[in-house]
Amino acid sequence: MAMLAVTLVLGGGGTVSPETEVPTQILLAVLLLLLTLVPDWSRGLVRAPASAWLLAGIALVIPVMQLVPLPPAIWHALPGRSTEIAALSLIGAADNWMPLTMVPTRTFASLLTMMAMATLFLEFTRLDRNGRTALCLVIALVSIPAVILGALQITSLGGFGWSLYADANKGWVVGFQGNRNATTDFFQVAILACGVVAAALIEERRPKIAVLGSTAIVVAVLTISVLLTGSRTGIGLFPETFLFLALILWPDFAPATKKGRMALAFATCAGLVVIGALLVQTASIDRVIARFDTPTEGRWDIWKDTLSATAKVWPAGGGISSFVPLYEASERLEVLIPALPIRAHNDWLEWLLEAGLPGAFALAATVAIVAWLGVRSTRTAMFRTPDKLHRAQVLFALGTLLHIGLHAMLDYPMRSLTLVALIVAGVALLTPLSLPDHEKT
Repeated sequence: MAMLAVTLVLGGGGTVSPETEVPTQILLAVLLLLLTLVPDWSRGLVRAPASAWLLAGIALVIPVMQLVPLPPAIWHALPGRSTEIAALSLIGAADNWMPLTMVPTRTFASLLTMMAMATLFLEFTRLDRNGRTALCLVIALVSIPAVILGALQITSLGGFGWSLYADANKGWVVGFQGNRNATTDFFQVAILACGVVAAALIEERRPKIAVLGSTAIVVAVLTISVLLTGSRTGIGLFPETFLFLALILWPDFAPATKKGRMALAFATCAGLVVIGALLVQTASIDRVIARFDTPTEGRWDIWKDTLSATAKVWPAGGGISSFVPLYEASERLEVLIPALPIRAHNDWLEWLLEAGLPGAFALAATVAIVAWLGVRSTRTAMFRTPDKLHRAQVLFALGTLLHIGLHAMLDYPMRSLTLVALIVAGVALLTPLSLPDHEKT
């Protein structure tokens, strides 16, 4: 739980913010060492399943493969290396052994980050049913100080920006993250986590009215916070988030009669209308609405130039974290902007540029395994052994992965340690539940 909390708070800057990313990795390593050395800390943890080890291996095989030195006869024949060969020839180093990646130091740094997240994933899969609920509780709890920090950011209280990162979206809610898009993803995953916590409280026979009321308040605050991030894509993904939240809560809070269901639907709609009417009166929401009225969308140009860069290094790829230098070499002069794009604003497309055809195979294998885990866990939680809490955990996982996967088509959530931690938490909750060794009889 501490490993997750550290990642959620300090891991929101991305690779452009090593001042927080490196300490996050170091703290994760220290916590993992303590977990290994202190036997009592491991009590209750199960063994990581084979599927988890397979996924972790697939995630790491591409950067490791790209860092293996290759003889000149091989790397000279790779596409897009003519400029590098010419530059090295000037200093008599063209015949040196070189790796597949064109940016070895950046790829190695990315490998360290991916190792940290793979370790976090393996530890998450060792949690039992109650541990998985605690995982969701940590996500929900961390969202509270993030909202408070966001309130300070949007008001600029005391004349401070209150952001952990200098280049964060000033005047908007960003919380612990480096940009508004990452923040909206975190808050919406936190909304789903609140649903799991509510299901756990109901299982403990807590009063339904109190649980539903407190959950509604937290969800309303998180919803307003998402709106105040100003993230257009994030706001557009609200229907998916609330659909999964409704599916999580329905077994425990669904009225038994038709009149009760109609009353619940009416109350929900009335509440949304009231909240909407209140928000429309604020200047902050006017700013949000204005963001949807943009005459042009720069992402189209970025994607076109990214595809051009991909074609130059296909099928080998340029190496993990090679986007910036490869994009600079392919950016069209007629669409140059003052700020150099550091991401393709499409994680799937950027992965193909950096990892090439081997990365495409690795990605397809990962998606296939996760889909298989999702189908199996859904059948188990909802049909074979009906368990409302386990069902809620599986729906949380599916909602989280779908949300971030969709957002990755228009942004780069998978380049943030915080959001990758949420991704691996979602995948971990899809792995089979098993009992700790000391509980098996």
